[in-house]
Amino acid sequence: MTELKSLKNGTTLIFEDVPNSETISIGVYVKTGTANEGDYPEGIAHFMEHMLFKGSKQYSRQQLSTEFDKIGGYNNAYTTKLYTCYFCKTLKRFEKKATDLLLDMVKNPLFIEEEITREKKVILEEIKMIEDTPEEWLLDKLENEIYKDQPLGRMILGTPQSVNEIDRKTLVDFHEKFYQSNRLIVSVAGAYSESLKEEIIERLTDEQSIAIDEDQQKMQFIEKKETYYKNELEQTHFMRSYVAPSYNDEHYYSTNILNTILGETMSSKLFQVLREEHGLCYNVYSDFQSFPNDGLLTIYVATDKENVDASSKLITEVLENLLKDGITQEELDDAKSHIITSFLMASESNQNKMTRNARSIMFHNELISNDKFEKEINQIQLKDIKTATKILLEASYSEFILTEK
Repeated sequence: MTELKSLKNGTTLIFEDVPNSETISIGVYVKTGTANEGDYPEGIAHFMEHMLFKGSKQYSRQQLSTEFDKIGGYNNAYTTKLYTCYFCKTLKRFEKKATDLLLDMVKNPLFIEEEITREKKVILEEIKMIEDTPEEWLLDKLENEIYKDQPLGRMILGTPQSVNEIDRKTLVDFHEKFYQSNRLIVSVAGAYSESLKEEIIERLTDEQSIAIDEDQQKMQFIEKKETYYKNELEQTHFMRSYVAPSYNDEHYYSTNILNTILGETMSSKLFQVLREEHGLCYNVYSDFQSFPNDGLLTIYVATDKENVDASSKLITEVLENLLKDGITQEELDDAKSHIITSFLMASESNQNKMTRNARSIMFHNELISNDKFEKEINQIQLKDIKTATKILLEASYSEFILTEK
């Protein structure tokens, strides 16, 4: 059973009871990501994520690490364009300690000057790590360029210059503005106790609820073809990204299935054509991500420099053939089976239940149950896949290449 509760200050609480579980997953989701940074230094949302582990009202940096380790919990955090998540998975007997740690670090960070200075060095090393990972570097560059000077175009890690601009005053201001109670979703999944639920409600019932006037403008996709050069690359990395539906668009689920047919599995069209039939690459896939007003369907190929043109041509042919010839009912059924099976298998994990519930409320303003998801997928027909393919082929797209100098 899943219970949804909204506090008067705007905080959303989600509790999914899993009676026979020995573990519990607790996540604090802040509806603030890189796209919300506005005039703040680029990367401050991600910097904030790091700083919340560096000391809070009740716990020092070392105590946070020690206490999380003591309960054997897996704790982590991540920043996206749209939100930031802090979570812990542990045994149900440690539910209150895990919750206390998470809520105190999120609500009461200290922002110690010494820790800020030290963490800048850490994040600058993280930026260097991305620069040494061609696939990740190119994806960051692609999103930065096709949404140039727009919220979705901001780099999650920021740049060395923007990271060095962040100081304690800026962090405190950002936290006070964007970590208000009305931007919090707390998602719990597992065999939690009633007393834990009561404690969370009590701790999060406060008066913090400052409305923020945020610009929800539609993003403008910029069509570009760019080539970048780096030394000592063994392969050329190629990406093509199309404008795709938002997560509330009527074609969202059909595009989800189209993405699976295109490049999510070993039987996908791109894998079979580019790798199995033509031997042009080892790694090829497609990825579909959605935002409030639109989305991106991105195709990635790692190949020899001499194979880039042939790979690009074959990608176009695969899409055009999909539109011209369509797919068989068997292919559609197989793709549905893959998506539903993956979704239901993931739903056995308390951590995935926690994540699914929070994202459902954040993006769809309702809890998407297993049954509802399966129903949405199963109602897609062959004509819907053809429509989704036509929309994709008629959409704007950009191509980015990273190759050796």
